[in-house]
Amino acid sequence: MDPIEQVRAFAEATDLEGKWSSARQMMSSKAKPNGDLFYSLLQRGFESLGHIAQSSDDFSRLVAIDLLVRLPASMKNNKRVQAMAADVRRTSLSVPLPSLSIISEKKSLPGSAKPAEVRENVAEALKDAAGDWVLPYVFRALGDEDRSQRCRLALAREIAAQEPSIDNWFGGNIVRVNTPC
Repeated sequence: MDPIEQVRAFAEATDLEGKWSSARQMMSSKAKPNGDLFYSLLQRGFESLGHIAQSSDDFSRLVAIDLLVRLPASMKNNKRVQAMAADVRRTSLSVPLPSLSIISEKKSLPGSAKPAEVRENVAEALKDAAGDWVLPYVFRALGDEDRSQRCRLALAREIAAQEPSIDNWFGGNIVRVNTPC
């Protein structure tokens, strides 16, 4: 299937499973963005993932955020794709996320997704998040993460980026907020 048809399938997929399978097909074929139509369709696909990330059930929200990291990562040398995805992630991450710990079993994920990879990608996406909920969320997610070292590292990097003072980490000023994670 040519890249335009692959990205069209991604843009037109109406559910998360369809988005997942069409995105995986684009990633496995190493689809290269080319032309305005490709970018327009990709933007449409990203925006519909953003809607899922903001307003679907908790599980789907996290998987949509994962795809908003995973798919652009497969096109990492393309700054335009990175910028489009980052814009959608920023909008999607303006509201608190459900706990990363709900992503724990492979059988509940679409396709060949692995729970640790999904959690890691969501942790990576948190660099685009804003709001008072972010730092307490990251601390709680780090405390809950007992399976993936890469996820723990991504969460720790986010803590360091958000709050460079280790004194504040342990001073209790950050983790006292009762924001659900």
